[in-house]
Amino acid sequence: MEPIAHLEKKIQDALQVLTGEISLLCKDNLLSIYLYGSAAGKGYIPEKSNLNTLILLKKIEIETLKGIARVYKKNSRFRIVAPLVLTPDYIRSSTDVFPIEFLDIKENSILLSGYDALKDIDIDLSQLREECEREIKGQLVRFRGAFLEVEGDKKGMERLVITAVSNLVFPVKNILRLMRQEMPEGTDAVIKSCCKVMNVMDTPFLEALTIKKGGRQVSLEELYAVISGYMDSLEEISKKIDEMKAEGRL
Repeated sequence: MEPIAHLEKKIQDALQVLTGEISLLCKDNLLSIYLYGSAAGKGYIPEKSNLNTLILLKKIEIETLKGIARVYKKNSRFRIVAPLVLTPDYIRSSTDVFPIEFLDIKENSILLSGYDALKDIDIDLSQLREECEREIKGQLVRFRGAFLEVEGDKKGMERLVITAVSNLVFPVKNILRLMRQEMPEGTDAVIKSCCKVMNVMDTPFLEALTIKKGGRQVSLEELYAVISGYMDSLEEISKKIDEMKAEGRL
């Protein structure tokens, strides 16, 4: 495994051990292991970000999954969470259902072991547009519903904001792709860029990111303001998607 400069040495060492154990366990059945998500780029927050991995196998059987589970449980203290375990055939047959997820993994991942099996996976941008729209509109509905459950509970409202802004990154990234915009590095920059091209207020999203990073302590009243602004900006993105679709710009 090549060194990963932005990760702490103890995390790199843990990944090295993990890939070695998975390689021994799966042998010739293993095609590749990837690190993806925030830990694969500048969105990584030391001591906070989970480490997401993808294991690609030729075939998936229960005994193999049992062995993988044991390996990952040993490494949970390093925030290495249970992996995605897939086959290349499954990915090829599912890109029309999950284009956002697979495109993000393909373009924002680090190969830890094996060969780059993702490089030949193609994503249809028309399917990407449809999922972006579903995801943004779905997030708005889910956000409002979740707020009704945690209203008045400060910790619950903070978790709501943190979860929401984490989930926002995928669709806004892909809106930029669909609009043929240059992809900036870092979550903050991606959100700012998407909001700029769509002429939407980015402040609530950036405030939510600050809360996620633990860089700002907020009162209950401030949380209400963040959540209100977040819903307004998310609804505005939803409306802009409809407008841009009608105009043929998305």
